[in-house]
Amino acid sequence: MGCEEKIELLYEMNTQITMSGQDTIPVNDIEARWMQNKDGQSQISYNIQSAVDTTTKLICTVNITQNPTDHDELPEIVEKTIENIKQDPKMISADTGYHNTTSIEYLHKKGITPIIPDRKQTRKEQGKISTNPYHKDHFQYNYKEDTYTCPEKQTLYFKYQYERPAKKEGKPNRIERKYMNYEACKNCPARQKCTKSNHRTISEFVNENTLKLKQYMDTKEAQNEYKKRGSTVEAPFGILKIFYNYNNLRTHGIQQTENIMNLCALSHNIKRLYNIKHNILNEITEIDNFLEKLSTLFETELIATIK
Repeated sequence: MGCEEKIELLYEMNTQITMSGQDTIPVNDIEARWMQNKDGQSQISYNIQSAVDTTTKLICTVNITQNPTDHDELPEIVEKTIENIKQDPKMISADTGYHNTTSIEYLHKKGITPIIPDRKQTRKEQGKISTNPYHKDHFQYNYKEDTYTCPEKQTLYFKYQYERPAKKEGKPNRIERKYMNYEACKNCPARQKCTKSNHRTISEFVNENTLKLKQYMDTKEAQNEYKKRGSTVEAPFGILKIFYNYNNLRTHGIQQTENIMNLCALSHNIKRLYNIKHNILNEITEIDNFLEKLSTLFETELIATIK
């Protein structure tokens, strides 16, 4: 590299460090970022996301971002999906990482039903609810009355709310709502177990639509819809990871990475369309038979378990 090219690279590196807020960036790919992998280890990478149709398992869009978390990415993914499929989806199912007021308000304005659990609902699904009987996890929210029911079957009413400044510049301010019941706590025999103050207060950073979603996600309808993600969204993403080995792509820059991932998604979709056309459903029995044939052909032991 000549002096001018080196100076230009240093200038770009300084810009990327300022934008990222991180202390270091890789010289060989200055647009990449430090992110945590599934094992909790930090590595240089991009955040790869996808939107998948639950019926056909076709990948509707691929989104590549420099942000280490998914928190603010849902609106962009949905916009890309709408651009590709030429219509608004009826509902969007996403994991807890996408649960925030901005995303939920965006879906509400678009007329799209969100299927996104909050952290408590995810912990409940994973069996990680607090064992403390007076933890907030055990306070049940009631949307129609806008109240909470405590473990002692007392009602906590909405009293007031504050507007809190946004944590990030350019984001809307947050609304903190307070729920309490002075008289019920005053005469409650479990007060000392439940709170260190004179009464228990439940705080929620929510608005009307997030509260409505919270109630909806406790229904069987929403929970059954959310469960579809395992065999629809996660399955094609796993195919991209295992068979296309996207964790080790030899790419440089966010645009090249997105181009390669779009080609991988296109390849997956072509195979899916072929299977759909020829009524190849890839049922568990068919996969079992396929694995049995492989094990017989190559004289290997079948150790795969399919659920």
